[in-house]
Amino acid sequence: MEGVQKKLDVEMEVSETLDLSAFRGHGKREDEELLPKDTVPPADAPPEIPANVRAVAGELMIMGFQENQSIRAAYFSNGNAEVATNWLMEHLEEPDINAPFVMPTGTPSARGEIDPNLVDSIVEMGFSRHHATYALKQVPTVAELFTNLDSIPEESAATTGTSSDAPEASVTELASKKSFKDGSEKYQLIGIITHMGSRPDSGHYVAHMLKDGKWVLFNDEKVALSQDSPIELAYIYLYKRVD
Repeated sequence: MEGVQKKLDVEMEVSETLDLSAFRGHGKREDEELLPKDTVPPADAPPEIPANVRAVAGELMIMGFQENQSIRAAYFSNGNAEVATNWLMEHLEEPDINAPFVMPTGTPSARGEIDPNLVDSIVEMGFSRHHATYALKQVPTVAELFTNLDSIPEESAATTGTSSDAPEASVTELASKKSFKDGSEKYQLIGIITHMGSRPDSGHYVAHMLKDGKWVLFNDEKVALSQDSPIELAYIYLYKRVD
């Protein structure tokens, strides 16, 4: 017998005002102890395998590939799962594919240079060579390029007007340079979204918004004042910071 979905009307005790002052950070306090900083490995120690490479290697191992060949494929694909899978398929017959992998120290990536093969792989995805080169210099994974494409400066701005010795801001740093207001810790409930219907797989959703101290119902094209807003039965609650 197949199960039947059933909607449960569970009332929630929700405050129309929130005070989050207890969660505000104040930096290190006298009774707190900082975590130790990461130790610097010896200069002659081989480079550690980056976390993003290990993560992609783990995905390949779940698919049934051996550990060493998975790490090798993840490294030579710059931590991109799709590229790593294709690389592994093309190199499975090589005799040393499953040999213990040691991070190279003299490769372009170890010297801070860009592997042209990786650039070509990203260009084949539809990106410009400038975007591919800039992204590989700044971020460890190709996925970052998709999420931060708008933060990459134009080629003229990236190649002119600045000293070659000046450090470049990473893509993630450029994306995070936004101004946020450090305002009040108090928030006011201004809206709720509720479900109308007897089953979770049927019915529809409506919204109640607080306007000029009164709750207004938005039900498709119907808009009206709400006499008794079901605040305790909402699915989503919208709060606004009180300045």
